[in-house]
Amino acid sequence: MNHGGTIPFIGFAMIVRYALKCDTCGQPHTVRIGMGHDETQVHRFPCRECSEEIVVRMDLNHDEVSWAVKCVENCTEIGEVGGAPIVNVDAIFAIPPEQQGLDTVFPRFAYLHDMYKAAERAGSVVDVATLPAGALNRRPYRPPDYAAEWKLLGRAWSLAQRGNVVLSEKRIGEASAKLYPNDPWKTSRIGCGGSRCS
Repeated sequence: MNHGGTIPFIGFAMIVRYALKCDTCGQPHTVRIGMGHDETQVHRFPCRECSEEIVVRMDLNHDEVSWAVKCVENCTEIGEVGGAPIVNVDAIFAIPPEQQGLDTVFPRFAYLHDMYKAAERAGSVVDVATLPAGALNRRPYRPPDYAAEWKLLGRAWSLAQRGNVVLSEKRIGEASAKLYPNDPWKTSRIGCGGSRCS
């Protein structure tokens, strides 16, 4: 059974196969999960037999460079069953309707190609061969985990909205030290008391 593993590079291209059965009717499914960047990624879809909702979760550990998939609701992990319906889900990209249910399709590659071409036109492509070993799994090179960042920054935003700039900036500083230790936020930007404010 394929329920967890290590990630050689937490990038856009990783697709994980996960076999489960619907707890309501017993229908097996093979779920192809397009890995995102958030530490927790929840996917919901209707059972292909009885239409009851099935919920699975993928957890990423960026520090250990690993992942795990877990059944959350109305499903149980099983060994893959040949001929079971394929369910394509993705944490970042939309699955085109004509590709839903198909095995060995990779719609994210077309999106990635378009993103690369846009980055190339903007002059923002990074030559990964010049980066130190392991840098791709660390900030700022690994893609952002917006849910984790919002956990740390949501309160700062709320405090700033209520005019409590000092506490807001303290929260931003703490979040920056954790999220971007090699390039922490050092100046007052909200209150414009620092040198980088304009």
